[in-house]
Amino acid sequence: SNFYRCADDRWLSIAMVSEIKLWPVLLQVLGLPELGSDTRFATMESRRNNAQKLTEIFDSVFLRQDATEWQRQLEAAGGFTVSVVARLSDVPHDKQAVHAGAFVEADGMGGTPFTVDSPFRIDGVKKVRPRGAPALGQHSRDVLRCSGYTDAEIDVLVQKGVVMEGIREPRQ
Repeated sequence: SNFYRCADDRWLSIAMVSEIKLWPVLLQVLGLPELGSDTRFATMESRRNNAQKLTEIFDSVFLRQDATEWQRQLEAAGGFTVSVVARLSDVPHDKQAVHAGAFVEADGMGGTPFTVDSPFRIDGVKKVRPRGAPALGQHSRDVLRCSGYTDAEIDVLVQKGVVMEGIREPRQ
């Protein structure tokens, strides 16, 4: 098993659980049938002993096609555990994550169209979509009013710089 960089600068992860069975199949898919008779790679032990050279050969072959094409070919051959290594930009389009509802639209999160949804669900409580944090001091007046302060008292605290009064809308 190993990771290989492909022509599209994507990485492909490959694992062979049954190396003895899959070795000749891998060589066919990679277009390297001649390595089957190469004594450096004839047995699992010789492949391990010459792993650096084998990796160099495979590195040059995988650079010939895009990762998704290699994945398609190896999956079609059967028996390989193979996957294109995801990039962060791939995550929002991951079929399993989308199906599970892991991503939701984000409100006021600085241009981010989505975010990871909270996994918590509480019976009887309507779930709120994720949103950006409030601006510093944005809720000062509301909190102080709930604590019994009058608007006049809050005005004095703001004027003296004891309390910060922020913008009313969340930061973008």
